[in-house]
Amino acid sequence: AARGYEAPVGETELAIAAVWQEVLGLEQVGRHDNFFELGGHSLLVITVIEQLRRRGLQADVKSVFTSPTPSTLAHLVGDKANGAFVVPENRIPDAALADENMEEFLI
Repeated sequence: AARGYEAPVGETELAIAAVWQEVLGLEQVGRHDNFFELGGHSLLVITVIEQLRRRGLQADVKSVFTSPTPSTLAHLVGDKANGAFVVPENRIPDAALADENMEEFLI
């Protein structure tokens, strides 16, 4: 980061920075640090998205590529969390997916 370190601001930026620190094995990630300049790559983006989802934040691959800093990504993640449509997790009970019940769906 050419600008020097600037701490993340707000819960969303803090969560994004924490995920990047974990995924990239870094001690510190600032709000203007670029994911790809820190050593991130396309395969790690999937891990980042999953870790963000576990923290209740919705992001997609395109968002990380177009907004590769905690500061810019937080705006997109925040926008999605505040009213945009988000596909819910699968709510089909595990028992319904058991092998013995699959015959009913395949007929």
